[in-house]
Amino acid sequence: MRSPISAVAAMAEIVKRFAETEPVQVSTAKLHQFLHETSSVRLSDGIRLVALASALQTKKFKTGWRGFSQIYELARELEPSNTGLLIPWIISGLDCWLLRDDMAEDEKAEVATDLSRLIDSLELVGDNSMAYLRGLLEFRSPSRKRDFSKALQYFRLALESCEDVQEAVLPKLYAAHCLFELRDLDGALCEYLAIDQKALMEMSDASVCEMVAARIFELRSLLSQG
Repeated sequence: MRSPISAVAAMAEIVKRFAETEPVQVSTAKLHQFLHETSSVRLSDGIRLVALASALQTKKFKTGWRGFSQIYELARELEPSNTGLLIPWIISGLDCWLLRDDMAEDEKAEVATDLSRLIDSLELVGDNSMAYLRGLLEFRSPSRKRDFSKALQYFRLALESCEDVQEAVLPKLYAAHCLFELRDLDGALCEYLAIDQKALMEMSDASVCEMVAARIFELRSLLSQG
């Protein structure tokens, strides 16, 4: 029997083969073959499919978002009671697919619609734990008329449930972004300054920290001009 380490290494090689040519083609048969070949890894079928999707999310798919989502659809079919499988699917859509420059606006709109449906399906609409994801969806909507006021409401709701400084970093960051977009310069500056810089550096790359510093400088300059 393979050791856990060798099994995971074998799975990584299988994932690599799955996407050895782009655009990635997905089929039910191919996904079941992946599950068969990775059966020695001590993770459930659904979790192994999520790992596959996570590894491939930046790749180009022959059928775009639909092809990528097919991986998660099978995971959900195999583990219908495991609602936790929906979270990485939603995050992939928000943090990868909606930010792609090579996608048509109508496909991004389709992604946004699917993400909204997925969040609804978690049946936690009134739970603050979903507020951050809803705010991010509003903020990153492919529509030219993004509702920053609505996004701000969600981010503030998310902040109410944060238990520590680190957990509050991203909702606070996006609340500041929303205030800036709404031209509430005083509110935006106050929100950016309230972000814990150490926690931000731990959770983001240097470019985000540099952007926040530049935004603070810009806001101070604008406010000093009256």
